[in-house]
Amino acid sequence: MTNFLVHFRSPDLERLHKQGQFWHIFFCNGGVVISQNEKDIWTVHMPLSPDTNTELLDPYEVVFKVLGGSSRGHKIDIDEILVTSAWTGHICVAEHYGSNRGQVFLSGDVAHQNIPLGGYGMNTGLGDRFAIGWKLAAVINGYGGEELLNSYEIECHPVADRNVHMSGVHECLVDFTTEGNFASSFKEAASHLGIPIATVHLPNEQHARDLWERGVVLVRPDLHVAWRLNKGVTSLSDDAIKDILLIAVGKK
Repeated sequence: MTNFLVHFRSPDLERLHKQGQFWHIFFCNGGVVISQNEKDIWTVHMPLSPDTNTELLDPYEVVFKVLGGSSRGHKIDIDEILVTSAWTGHICVAEHYGSNRGQVFLSGDVAHQNIPLGGYGMNTGLGDRFAIGWKLAAVINGYGGEELLNSYEIECHPVADRNVHMSGVHECLVDFTTEGNFASSFKEAASHLGIPIATVHLPNEQHARDLWERGVVLVRPDLHVAWRLNKGVTSLSDDAIKDILLIAVGKK
């Protein structure tokens, strides 16, 4: 569906803020008005029929029509028209997020397109770039393996799919145990493997431990939990810790 956008300045609409805090107002004619600064900057979107010639549209009349809802229109004082634009929402996701040989990766709008409402495209794109960024850094710096790059599509493609259908530089180990032996053991193993890691020991943070539901968690740079200690386990062998770290960075 094609929409026409008008971005404008109107102190006359400030009276709407007296009704309470809001961001979007939806009208029965399909139009939307958005408060951009909780003061005098506004944006309206008006849906158009496919045969509409957008070059003939008067932006002032578009604003009046959207604000009028089901009536003929509601005129207000507009100080300035800042931007006008016709846009068509596209809902699609690339079949793959990278080339077979790992030489090219897609992220953001080239990987998926969403309608702008809600900012899902921007947020999903930022997630893409954060995810592929730390994986590439890991491979370039020698502590990440080929499987780590392959995991980019496995992890991020379903997120874009879900959003469409519904429309760091180091690992971090958080240790909630009293002794803190896990933190030191993981840090030592990571050092031998050349994997940068930060450790946090929080023995008295019961509320945080309840949130994570485990005594020890390994958190990736993109804030995904890569591993959690099984309930009832009080120790891990050096080989087990090594395997956990290697799997987390795609080397096993």
